[in-house]
Amino acid sequence: MNVFLHSRGHLQAIELEGHETAEDILDRNGGGDLWLENAEAPLALDAKLAELDAGAHLTRTSCRRAVATVRFNDEKKTKEFPPGTTVAHVFAWAAGPQGFDLPAAQRPKHTLGLCGTLTQPEKSDHLSELVDDECAVCFDLAPKERFEG
Repeated sequence: MNVFLHSRGHLQAIELEGHETAEDILDRNGGGDLWLENAEAPLALDAKLAELDAGAHLTRTSCRRAVATVRFNDEKKTKEFPPGTTVAHVFAWAAGPQGFDLPAAQRPKHTLGLCGTLTQPEKSDHLSELVDDECAVCFDLAPKERFEG
């Protein structure tokens, strides 16, 4: 069975043997914790990975939390997320009522870009791929046209 393993700046497809555990994957890939996409806690070391769905997305990281700061119109909002959280999930928070509360009609016209750059991560990217050494990442909530033109 194939799964996708996300880590800082890296995504790879890996083939799992039926008996492998989270600890086996961590031992082969540099340690840390193993998180299922958008999960609130890491997998137990003895978790049998054969029980996952084929094509599951896992995150390997030493960050227990990822601190996401989002900037919009000279304001900043910061929230901690599990490191396996997707950029789409952060966008939903930032654009929603707990974030900057964009009107529903405006949300599809905005996106997240890495602070001070024209780099727009994929919505499926995990925070673990984007964080710095302090387990933090900064985004600008900006109109999509800024990135398209």
